[in-house]
Amino acid sequence: MSYLKKNVINPDRVRKVPGSFSWVDRRLMREGYLQRLNPEAMILYFFLIIVGDHQGLSFYGQQCICENLGLSLQDFKRGRRQLIIQDLIAYQKPLYQVLSLGTTQREIVSSGENQPMLIKEIIDLSLKQFS
Repeated sequence: MSYLKKNVINPDRVRKVPGSFSWVDRRLMREGYLQRLNPEAMILYFFLIIVGDHQGLSFYGQQCICENLGLSLQDFKRGRRQLIIQDLIAYQKPLYQVLSLGTTQREIVSSGENQPMLIKEIIDLSLKQFS
């Protein structure tokens, strides 16, 4: 298999990893996480990655997040709920934690599709939404 040789287009603007702790795991795309997220969940996830510390923790309030992202409160809550269900974040007011991706992809509920889940997983995920 031959690969396309990539050349830097603008050598004066080559991106460098900053001293902060933000990064995006490439498995989000490769393992299909992004395809299961609605736009509100996706933008909220990337916001939480950007503002999180080295442990993925941040404590921005929902009003501040909504203002920064241009989301209604309803859209914000829908996005947050989906990220919790997809096991990408944990939330315990007022703290958010971006979670590490698992070593293997579980089958989880996708918006608009029902995939098999263990009953225990459904209960656990439901309880997370209300905590």
